Amino acid sequence: MLAETTKIYRVAEKGQNRERRPIPRIDISLKALFIDLCILAVSVLGLMWASPILHTEGAVAGFQVENKLLIIGFILLIGSFAGRVAHHVHLPRLTGFLIAGVLIGPESPIEHLRLIWRGDLIHIQFVKDLAIGLIALMAGTEIRMAWLRARFKGISSVIIWETLCVTISIMALVLFLWPQMPFAQSVEAAMMPTWVVALLIGFIALANSPMVVISVIKENKSEGPVTEMAMGVSVFKDVVVILGFTIVIAIAMAFEAGASGQTSIAGAGTGVLMKILISIGIGFAIGFFLKKFSEKTDFRLTWILIGLATIVAILEPYGIKPLFCLLAAGFACENLGRRSEHGTHHLECSLARVGAPVFILFFVSAGLHLHLDALYSAWPLILAIVVVRAFMIYVSVAMATNASQQEQTVRKNLWTAMIPQAGVSISLAAIVAIQFPDWGAIMATLIVAAIAINELVGPVLFARGLKQARESQDS
Repeated sequence: MLAETTKIYRVAEKGQNRERRPIPRIDISLKALFIDLCILAVSVLGLMWASPILHTEGAVAGFQVENKLLIIGFILLIGSFAGRVAHHVHLPRLTGFLIAGVLIGPESPIEHLRLIWRGDLIHIQFVKDLAIGLIALMAGTEIRMAWLRARFKGISSVIIWETLCVTISIMALVLFLWPQMPFAQSVEAAMMPTWVVALLIGFIALANSPMVVISVIKENKSEGPVTEMAMGVSVFKDVVVILGFTIVIAIAMAFEAGASGQTSIAGAGTGVLMKILISIGIGFAIGFFLKKFSEKTDFRLTWILIGLATIVAILEPYGIKPLFCLLAAGFACENLGRRSEHGTHHLECSLARVGAPVFILFFVSAGLHLHLDALYSAWPLILAIVVVRAFMIYVSVAMATNASQQEQTVRKNLWTAMIPQAGVSISLAAIVAIQFPDWGAIMATLIVAAIAINELVGPVLFARGLKQARESQDS
């Protein structure tokens, strides 16, 4: 009896210890949060002190190069600790990266924190292109032929339903609100059909961000049906968006030129498709090389990956698409023939080494490019586009997953992965601004403001969706 009583006492004591353990963890978490906030503040103050020196006119070429590198260094430092602070308050790290970019960027709501000037964005564009390539390579290595084949019906169903529902609903919304659109008079003066402009906005709204999806998945170390479906849909939907957008913008250019445009439309669509196919072909060759190399050794593999991404980024002006090229490279490396666990481990470790700085540079840079001033001037229109887009994504994904008989967790949570927008959407809006300067620049500003909301809210929604689906490591 005494032994049993002692045993019960020890079990109760252990239970009490378990209940008391979280208390010092909270203290440690608060201490870590305070330390990270202090380091973040010191980093921002350092950039504020260095900003007048970095932007001194008339500097010699060598000093200008050092300035560019110093700016990138500050972006890495501030982004890193901003991500840590976001993690402490249970937000995705990339939300911290984005907010840091917004606060220190040229459109910062706090004037004294505008430490990165608009002219500096040109200096970090190449680094952003490099980051896109490396993130695409990470995405490709996560796509497995086995689950892709098993989920092809579900992925294609979601893409078809989303393309129809989101594009048509946003197009209808723009036409309904056309008199309130700030670019309406300029479009009508240019004799451009309103339905063409509305369809352009619809295709831009259809796009989501594979970069955000991959970064949230990597951060949460999630695995499961929602993760697989999110990766498949976000990656392959980009092909549909780019092809559709190219055809519509060719129609717009034909109307501007006053021609029927059949030849230009066919040529534009064929040209984009050929560039994508060539990029995929080059990517498969790169993937075959990486497969052979990583199976033998991981010596300097990290530097080889950075070098390959750099070469592909340099080739972008010649028609090579870094997103599709390195996505195909990662996919080919992991799916061409038999792949040993040894080779996969080598590649995963090398990608993990470059993962953190790559995500920081890409998403802080995305925050730097956001135009918040447009939110103040046309916020009712922007909010309407954001709300209708989110609602139609929810409806279309629910209908598609029900029709393809997906798991219950996929039906409830997949839509959260389709909300974020980033690089692709912003690039498409920039193309409209360049091609049609009379009205495209105003339209692009409006669309980028809507993208800013989706870019900030989307990662939080998707991270929550993964936790609800119990696929996140923290769930």
